[in-house]
Amino acid sequence: MEKWLIVFKAVILGFIIIWLFDSQLRSESLLFFLLYISCNLTIYLFQKRPVIHIMSMMTIMLIIIGHLFIEQIFILLLPLNLCEWIIKWTERYFPLLLSAIAPLIFIERELQLLYGFISVISMVQIALIDQYLKKEAAWVEKEDEMRETNDRLTKSLLENAEFNKQLEYTIKLEERNRISQEIHDQIGHNMAGALIQMEAAKRLVDKDQTKAKELLQNAIHISSDGIDSIRFTLKNLKPKTEQIGVQRLKLMIDDFVVKQGVTTHFLYKGSIDLISPIQWKIIIENVKESLTNALKYSGATKIHVDIAVLNKLIKVVVKDNGSGSKKFTKGLGISGMEERAATVNGKVIIDGQDGFSVTLLLPII
Repeated sequence: MEKWLIVFKAVILGFIIIWLFDSQLRSESLLFFLLYISCNLTIYLFQKRPVIHIMSMMTIMLIIIGHLFIEQIFILLLPLNLCEWIIKWTERYFPLLLSAIAPLIFIERELQLLYGFISVISMVQIALIDQYLKKEAAWVEKEDEMRETNDRLTKSLLENAEFNKQLEYTIKLEERNRISQEIHDQIGHNMAGALIQMEAAKRLVDKDQTKAKELLQNAIHISSDGIDSIRFTLKNLKPKTEQIGVQRLKLMIDDFVVKQGVTTHFLYKGSIDLISPIQWKIIIENVKESLTNALKYSGATKIHVDIAVLNKLIKVVVKDNGSGSKKFTKGLGISGMEERAATVNGKVIIDGQDGFSVTLLLPII
C-alpha cells in the first residue's frame, strides 16, 4: 500500500511544480524538492522504525521551513506526511484530522480551501490504508495459526499411524506367541506321548505282543487326538467366510465414500453364513459396478446397499436417490453383472422408476 502514498505525494508535488511553473523556479525551490524526495525515499527504503521516525520529523520540519522561507504553497505537502507519521503513534483517526487541519489557521487565505481539501483526502487515505494493513495482518496471523494447526494435526496423524503400525505388529506377535504356545502345550505333548508309546511297543513286540499292541493302540489314540487338536487350532485361526465377505464389502464401500464423497449406507440381515465364497465374489463385484454407475449416470447423493438372506434366495439391492430413467441401454457394466450372476443361476433386475436400483438374486447353494 505504500505505492499509493508515493503516488499521492507525487501528485501533490506535481501540482506544486505546475503552480510554480509560471514563475521562475528558484534554486532554493529545486533544493527543497531534492531534499523532500530524498527524505521520503529514505523512509520507504529503510524500514527500521527509528529511521522512519527521524526522517518523518525531518520531512515535516523541511516542509514548514520551505513554507516560511521559500514558497508558501509547500505547506500543501504537510497533511499527508503529518498523517503518515501520527498514525504510527495512535490508532484513533480524530487526532489525524485534527493534526492535519490545525495549521489551517496559520495559512494564507488563498491556500486554506485547497489545504483543507488535501487534509481531508490525506486523512481518509491514511485511514483506509491503516484498515487494510490491519486486516492484512489479521489474515496473516490467522493463516499462521491455521498452518500451525495443520502441522500439529499432521504430526498427530503421523504419530497415530506409527502407533497403529506398532499396535498391529504387537498384536501379530501376541497371536504368533499364542499359536506357538497352543501347539507346544497340546499338539507337541500328544506327539511326544505317541512317540514314547511306539518306542515302548517296539521294544516289547518280540517279548509281549499283547502289551505291544496295547501300546500301539494308545499311540494311535494319542495321534488321533493330536490331529483333532491341529484341526481345532486351524479352525479357530481361519476367519469365517461371512466375516471375510462382509469386511471386504465394507472396505470397498468405505473406499468409495472417501474417494467420491457420496453418502452410502450398508445393511445386512439374515443368515449371512449361508453365502458361499463364490457368491460373495459376485456380490462384491456387482455392488462395485452398481456404485460406479450410480455415480456416473444417476447424479446420486445417497446410496443404500442392502443384503438380505431369505429362505431360498440371497437378495442384494443397490438403490440411489438419483434422477433415474425409464429407458436405459445395457452397456458392458450391466451385461457383466448379468453374466456373473448367471454363473450361479442368479438374476439381475434393474429399475429406473425412482432413482436407479439394481437387484441381484442368487439361489442359496
